[in-house]
Amino acid sequence: MKIGLLTFHDTTNFGSLLQTFGLYKKILDLGYDIEVVDYQCKSIMKREIPKHFSFLQSPRNLIKDILLGTTIRKKYGALSKFLQNNMKLSNRCDIDTIKQISSSFDKFVVGSDIVWGMDIIEGDLTYFLNFESESKKKTAFSSSIGNPWNAQEKETIKPFLKDFSYIAVREDESAIWVKELTGNRPDVVCDPTMLLTTDDWRKYTYKRIDCGKYILVYFDNKNGDCIRSAIKIANTKGLKVKNINYGLPVNGVQNVKPLSLEDFLSLINDAAEVITASYHGMLFSIYFNKQFIYFNRAHKSRMNTLARKLQVTECNGEGKDVLNMPQINYMKVNNAVEDYRSFSIECLKKLLEI
Repeated sequence: MKIGLLTFHDTTNFGSLLQTFGLYKKILDLGYDIEVVDYQCKSIMKREIPKHFSFLQSPRNLIKDILLGTTIRKKYGALSKFLQNNMKLSNRCDIDTIKQISSSFDKFVVGSDIVWGMDIIEGDLTYFLNFESESKKKTAFSSSIGNPWNAQEKETIKPFLKDFSYIAVREDESAIWVKELTGNRPDVVCDPTMLLTTDDWRKYTYKRIDCGKYILVYFDNKNGDCIRSAIKIANTKGLKVKNINYGLPVNGVQNVKPLSLEDFLSLINDAAEVITASYHGMLFSIYFNKQFIYFNRAHKSRMNTLARKLQVTECNGEGKDVLNMPQINYMKVNNAVEDYRSFSIECLKKLLEI
């Protein structure tokens, strides 16, 4: 059986590529032939793929491009290389040509990431498999919605969702919204990165010379809680603060710009602690058993669902004294991860066997 994985794969976002690889690798390990559908969604391309350098722009944008654009293009090149070297891709297609490759696959799997966020995909119904007529070929695994659908969007997507032979979503809220339209509550499964083990992910890390000597910040909320908390903790423990940041430098910390997945994973793996407003920053802190604090930044349901499932709600730093956070009981958390992984793999097997 040949599987077509439809997700956000062509990206500058570490989390998007990590979840693509996690699901791809697990389906491959289960003995299936799989390709990532090389679909070029206009809204995702506009948001994720860096534009070519041009002098034909305003002086302000030109300066910004010189300072920031070069790094983002290098990052995109590194992530594209990982994609090409580690995953098999279909022929490239777009909204007008994807139907032509449908016959190449026995089943499509949509997900993960916020592939059903109508604001993210700007109404592109390809992620609801509107081009495919056979219900048995339509499945979704760990798909996410993000912001709630409005009334008009619900009417548009309802017939497509009802035609799926199997749906599993990533968040509790997504399950409620899908049930509202289909009448069936989908399984709530893990992010695909959890389908692989910590040992699997550590194969893509390397040791840094300052291992264990810094607090890592990955994304911040609008209030700046992550940076502020990291500096506060670092000052009490004699540690540095490393801030993953591709924008203008933040004062008082070391701003770092990892380009490859290996750079990114190694920064988390070697950190003494992690403070993050990123969903995948939270996940990999857990996989690598890091003391961490998280703050919600956007799409709160995904972090709240994860915290409940993995019993780390006490790691939410909002409104708390970050100097007196409890130590994480990783014996308990790792057991919760293993249980959630096992359940999700069984759901994936069920999807593939339909």
